[in-house]
Amino acid sequence: MVARPTNTQTLDILEVKTREKILHVLYDGKERSAYKIAREIDMATATIIEHLNKLEDADLIESKDATKGRLQRRYYKITDSGRKILLAFLKEYAEEVKRNREIAKTLAKFLG
Repeated sequence: MVARPTNTQTLDILEVKTREKILHVLYDGKERSAYKIAREIDMATATIIEHLNKLEDADLIESKDATKGRLQRRYYKITDSGRKILLAFLKEYAEEVKRNREIAKTLAKFLG
């Protein structure tokens, strides 16, 4: 049995920019194949699949297999948890940017 990550670990998963980008692509709720996600992010499909697996292990996305003619594809979709975690991650990032601006203003006063 695989242990599920805690919220802190889940936020750490998004520290990898590619994973954050994947969640942004999937945020609209539409299902996409790894190939389509890779095209939107402009990366190799094999690379994207590695990140999709990590996001799915963290329950931030879910997948399903579908057959179209003779082609077998897997489609990915963001979960409610994935939406919440992405928003929390972005909020935390915005707070960090705000703190950094305040620090920069303080330093600018001292440095002239």
